[in-house]
Amino acid sequence: MRIDPKAAVGGFPALTIRKLVRRLNDLPNWNTETVQTILRKERAEAEAIVRALVEAGLAVPKSSRGMNGCATTQLARSFGSATAARPITRQTADHVLSQLLERVNQVNSNEYFLAKVTKVVVLGSYLRTDADRLSDLDIAVELQPKEANWTAA
Repeated sequence: MRIDPKAAVGGFPALTIRKLVRRLNDLPNWNTETVQTILRKERAEAEAIVRALVEAGLAVPKSSRGMNGCATTQLARSFGSATAARPITRQTADHVLSQLLERVNQVNSNEYFLAKVTKVVVLGSYLRTDADRLSDLDIAVELQPKEANWTAA
C-alpha cells in the first residue's frame, strides 16, 4: 500500500495518522486518552482523530471488561505499514542490486569480515518484469560465519 505524504485522513496529516496507527496496532484496546498520550494532543483534538480513524475504517468501537474503547482494523495494519516513498525505476533498482552484489563479493573475499554471504534473494515487485516503476527493492541476505569454530578464536 502506498500513501501520499501530502494526503490527509479526516483532516489530519496522513503521516501523523500512520505513525499513530503503527503504535495503536500493538494495542488490543485503546481510547481517546491513549491517542492524547501518543500524539500529545488536547482531548478535543484526540476525540476528532478517533472519529476520523473510525470513519476511515482504520478503527472500530470496542467494549472490553466494561470499558469503552477502540481497536484497529486490518486496513489499519496495512495503512501502518504503507510506504510514502516515491516509486523507483527498474533502472535504479538494477543499479542498486548491482552495487549490493559487488559489496557481497568484497565481503566474501576479505578476511576482515567474520561472516560470508551465502545467499541473496530478491523478492517482491522487482520480479515482475512488466513493471517499470517499483515500490522498492526487497532483498534477503543469508550469512554464515567464515570460521567454522569461531568461538575458539
